[in-house]
Amino acid sequence: MESRYSLRFESGERRGETIPISASGFTIGRRPGSSLQVLDNSVSGRHAEFLIDDQGVTVRDLESTNGTRVGEMRILEQRITHGDHVFLGSVEFVLLDEKLGGARTALEALAKTKTVPGPDGLQRVSADLVARSKKVSRPGIVVLVLAVAAGGTWWWLNRGGGGSGPAQKLPEPVAGDLLADEFSFESDHDTWSNAENAPQGFYRTAGARRSGGLGVSTDLAAGEWALYRSRDLHADVGREYVVRAALRADGGARLQVGLEFTRAGDAALAGPGPFVALSEAVAEGGFEEREVVAVAPPGYDVVHAVLLARASAAGGSTAADDASVVERANQTPPAAQVTEYRLLTQGAPATHALLFKGDRVLFSGLEFTRPGATPVWDAVPMEASADGKRIVLAAKGAHEVAVLRCEAPLVAGGIATLGSGADAGFKTHASEFERAGVKDLLLGGKGDFVRFTFDAPVKVVGRAEGAAVRVAIEGLASGKLVLQLEFKEEREAAGNLAYAARNAEKKGELGESLAQWSTLLDTYPYEDALVAEAEAARVRLYAKGLSEVRDVRAESERARFFRLVDLYRQCRDKVLAIGRRYAKSDVEREANALAAEVERDLAGLEADLDRAERARLAAILAVLEAQNATGLAAEVKSYLDARPAPAAAAKD
Repeated sequence: MESRYSLRFESGERRGETIPISASGFTIGRRPGSSLQVLDNSVSGRHAEFLIDDQGVTVRDLESTNGTRVGEMRILEQRITHGDHVFLGSVEFVLLDEKLGGARTALEALAKTKTVPGPDGLQRVSADLVARSKKVSRPGIVVLVLAVAAGGTWWWLNRGGGGSGPAQKLPEPVAGDLLADEFSFESDHDTWSNAENAPQGFYRTAGARRSGGLGVSTDLAAGEWALYRSRDLHADVGREYVVRAALRADGGARLQVGLEFTRAGDAALAGPGPFVALSEAVAEGGFEEREVVAVAPPGYDVVHAVLLARASAAGGSTAADDASVVERANQTPPAAQVTEYRLLTQGAPATHALLFKGDRVLFSGLEFTRPGATPVWDAVPMEASADGKRIVLAAKGAHEVAVLRCEAPLVAGGIATLGSGADAGFKTHASEFERAGVKDLLLGGKGDFVRFTFDAPVKVVGRAEGAAVRVAIEGLASGKLVLQLEFKEEREAAGNLAYAARNAEKKGELGESLAQWSTLLDTYPYEDALVAEAEAARVRLYAKGLSEVRDVRAESERARFFRLVDLYRQCRDKVLAIGRRYAKSDVEREANALAAEVERDLAGLEADLDRAERARLAAILAVLEAQNATGLAAEVKSYLDARPAPAAAAKD
C-alpha cells in the first residue's frame, strides 16, 4: 500500500526527489540506519522523526545540533500539513499529502531539479534526475524532456551563443558547502541578513552576479559600511573552515569576505567574545576570488560567512557572488605556542589573534590599529613568533594602539599593572580602570597568567564587557607586544625574596622585610600565594610600625605638657630605634620626622631651663661678691663662663 504522505527535497543535490514516509515511523539523519540518510554536515546523526497517525503528520526534533524548523520557526515537536516547508539544519523539505494534491507535475518538479549545461550550451537533465524519472509516468517523462529542451533553447537564444548578450555561466556548487543552495544567492529563501546597526545593507540583484541569475550588492556613501551575515553554521572545535567568494568593488569602496565565530543562544552572553577572520580586501576592478581559512577555537560553536564593505572619503559600490563555506580537518598549526598556551592568528593576512590554553580562551580579538580607528575594518596585519617562554606580536608598520578582549578566566584571576616614573609600583585594578606610565600589564592567576611587557611606558584603559574586560593599550611606539607565559625562573626568584622577607622579620629587621616584599611585588608578582602574602605582610608591618610611632607621639605630647626633659629624651631615643628597625621604609621616614620634632622641643625646653639656671647662678654670684667671698665667687663665675649661653639669651 502506497504511503499517503511524502517528503520532497527542496535544496541540495537531491532537490526534486520525493521520498514516501512510512506509517511505522520515519527518521532522518546523517548516520546509517536512519529511514532516510542525508549526507549533509548541517544534519545531525539522528536529526528528526516523522510520525503518522489518524490526525496527520507530526515532526519531532531529536536534540539535533542545528535544529529543526517549520517555516521560520524552530520547533521541538509540531503537527505539519500539506505544503509545509521543514528545514533539518540547512536541508529543506516540503510535506506532500496525496489526498491534497500529492506530488507536483513533472514540469513543476523540473523547476526544482538541478540541470546542467552541455557543451553546446543547452540545458540537460542530470543523471540523477533520469534515474528518478522511473518514478514518473511515461507521459510525464515526455513533458519533462520537452520542458528541458524548451528551456535549453531559451537559454541558447538569450544567454548563450544565439543571443545578443554575453554568455552567463551557471553557478558551480562546491562539494561539502555548508551554505547548501544559498551559496550563489539564487535560493528563493535567502537567510543571509544585514547587520542591524549598519548604515547600509546588501541586496540581491542581477547586476551583482558573476554566475547564475543573482548576486548581492551594496551602495555606500562616504564613510558608510555594510555587513552581510549568513545563517548560523555549526562549528566544531579544532576544525578548519574555508570561506571563499567572488568580490568586486567600485569607486572608493572596499569589500572583504570572512568568517565570524560566536556562540549559540544564551551561551553567547557568558562565553568568549565573537571575532572575525577577514580576507584581503578588493578595491576597484572586476570580480576577484578571495578566500580566508580559520580554525574554530575552544569556546565557539557557531560560524557565519560574512561580507564586509566600507567606503572611504569617496562613496562606492560592491558586489559579491558564489560564496561557499567548507569544513575540513585542521591543516593550520598555531601561529605561536609556549607550553600549553597556543596563539591563533586569523585572517588573510592575519589581523586578529586569540590566546587559549586547553579549552579556555584567555583573550580574543587582539588587533593593532590607530587612535580613533574603527574596530575590525582598520586592523592591520601582524606577525607572531615564540622564543621559548614569550610570544612576540608585531604590527606590520607603526601602529600605536592594541585592543583585546580579556575573557572571564583571565579577569577572574585579576588585573594588575606595574608603573614607572613618579607612579611606579604594583597596582591591582577592577574591571574599569585607567593608568598611564605602565611598563607591565598582568592578567590572570591560578595557573592562567599572561604578562604584557612594553618597550616604553604606555597608557592602559580597561572597560567592562559583562564578565570580560576590553583593554586598550595606547602609545605603542614600536607597534610590538611581548607576552610572557612561562615564569619558572621568576617564581623561583619570588620564592627566594619571600624567604628573605620572613627571616628579616624574625630578626626584627622590619624595614628589610618590607623591602623584600616590595621587591617581590614590583618585580616578580607571578605567584598568587606569594603576592597575597606580600600584600598582607606589607599592610601588617606598616600598620605595626605606624602604630608604634603614634604611641611615641602621644608620650611626647605628655612630655611637652609637663615640660619633662627626661621623658622628651626617652621619646627621642624610642622613635630613633623604631626608625632603625624599619630602615628604608615609610615607617622610618615617619619615625625620623617625629624624632626631629621631639629634638626641636627638647632643645627649646633645655634652653628655657638653662636660662633660668644662669639667672639663679648670676644672683648667687652677685651676693658672694657683695660679701667679698672671693673664693666661692670665683668658682661660680668660672662655671658660668664655661657654660655656653642659650641661643635666645645670646640675642637679648
